[in-house]
Amino acid sequence: MLQTIHGFIGALRAAGLRISPAESIQALEALQVIDLSRRERVRAALRCSLAKDRLATQTFDQVFERYFRSASHGPHAGRDEQSFAGRSGAGPGELGRKRRPDQPPEPGAGAGRAQEPKQPASSKTAAPEPRSDLGMSERARRQTPAAESQRPGDGALPLPRGPAIEPARRRDLSRSMPSTEEQGLAAELPRLLAELRLRGRRRPAPGRSGRLWVKRLLRANLPHGVPLVLPRQERRPRKPRVVLLVDVSFSVARAAGYFLLLALQLLDRFRDTRIFLFVDRPIDATDRLTRWLEREPVEPALSVPLLRYPGGGIRPAGGASFLELLQSVPGLDLTAPSDYGRALYSLAAGPAKRFRSGTVVVVLGDARTNRYEPLPWALEEIAGRCRRVLWLVPERRAQWGQDDSALFDYAPHVDYVGEAHDLTGLAHGLRELLGI
Repeated sequence: MLQTIHGFIGALRAAGLRISPAESIQALEALQVIDLSRRERVRAALRCSLAKDRLATQTFDQVFERYFRSASHGPHAGRDEQSFAGRSGAGPGELGRKRRPDQPPEPGAGAGRAQEPKQPASSKTAAPEPRSDLGMSERARRQTPAAESQRPGDGALPLPRGPAIEPARRRDLSRSMPSTEEQGLAAELPRLLAELRLRGRRRPAPGRSGRLWVKRLLRANLPHGVPLVLPRQERRPRKPRVVLLVDVSFSVARAAGYFLLLALQLLDRFRDTRIFLFVDRPIDATDRLTRWLEREPVEPALSVPLLRYPGGGIRPAGGASFLELLQSVPGLDLTAPSDYGRALYSLAAGPAKRFRSGTVVVVLGDARTNRYEPLPWALEEIAGRCRRVLWLVPERRAQWGQDDSALFDYAPHVDYVGEAHDLTGLAHGLRELLGI
């Protein structure tokens, strides 16, 4: 059973779910206190331990049905008394193992059946196979429908990997992908943008003056029985100024392109917006990015073409690509090593001196300094002049603070740190900004 659960967790990770070793241990502990012969109880115990939100629950259910063969179409389907082992055709402790029609029954599989002669131990016991870092055996990774019929002891259905079952909004933006796949992800942005616009409206707030708040009228007068209290509502204060500091180095350029393509269409709600792009020093590119969104042609600088640089497939409809835009920004050296300390110091010593107390700073970057001095005091100085500092990290949480990452040095001076390695994480960061 232990090997089966490890293989199932590996299948969930291959489908895009983030499962830590602690959560894997928690799932195994949950299985120790339930009846393993009940399929739905096993599903519920694993789901509570391994699925964290609604989208993860949907992916979990799909992988569970693929991995543990369901016999819900059988004559006993729908009966809660039907055991999990009985539905899957497995004995106790063998989750999801189903006997095929051409396979002889197990000894003692049913009452009144003749005992079949036992097979040699060599045919039933296979040599242990090396396991990958994700906890999934190489056999399960290479498994195909044709090869599956030749493996009597394998209880997992072939699980397709990649974009076939991975939602577009959950695809890791840091992995390598061609321009055609970048264009396919860009097709998801209009729907995501529509959701952000609907959720980003300013809500009314309680006030001493303003219109009568009808929705709170009954709630406020429940203790009295008669409308003695007349609550009022007023619009929230005007939105603050926003400063975007976006890392466009090679490792995060793709996430930066999608983020700016979304943010530029939402920042019209703020009083003023300034956008700084940086690799080793900040460059004010607000006007150039505005023209890029309006599909005006850009003139790339005379430099060596960066053929493998991300962002070649990210573009407004009918406009230039994000990579062409980056190559047209004067003073932006895409071949330079990332230097967050120098970028933050340059911002604190220059443009940040004009920040006001109502300014909100949003940083998009992985905080990898290439062993340069991180200079966290520069970010502290910037945060002292602002209302809030938000930091979106285009990396998985497990990679934060590793190697040359100085994220934990900057975290004490940041009000919000969000994981933004996919479109869903970028949308969460923008919702946090719109909710201020």
